[in-house]
Amino acid sequence: MGGQDCSALYKIDEQATLDPTADTTVEGKKTIAIRSASGATEDVYQVAVEGDPYILQMKSTRDGRTSTTTYDSFGEKVDIKLPPIEQVISMEQFREQLIP
Repeated sequence: MGGQDCSALYKIDEQATLDPTADTTVEGKKTIAIRSASGATEDVYQVAVEGDPYILQMKSTRDGRTSTTTYDSFGEKVDIKLPPIEQVISMEQFREQLIP
């Protein structure tokens, strides 16, 4: 992740503000929307309303490209299986395939 550890995925920009127009549900759980925007960059975080607040989803827009990350399995052990080495590519190769 460009020299950052995974904790960056769970941090909300301190300049972000509530956006009630984007409140929704994620995986059946009610959320509030928190929006952070600067120029062509925007992140909208969907944060759980019930229980401890945690990010359930983040939608990011960078230079007109949008991605959505949905988080789940909080507090549960998750096994991660890496693909066979012949299916692994470098981040540079990955970006070349996405951005011609």
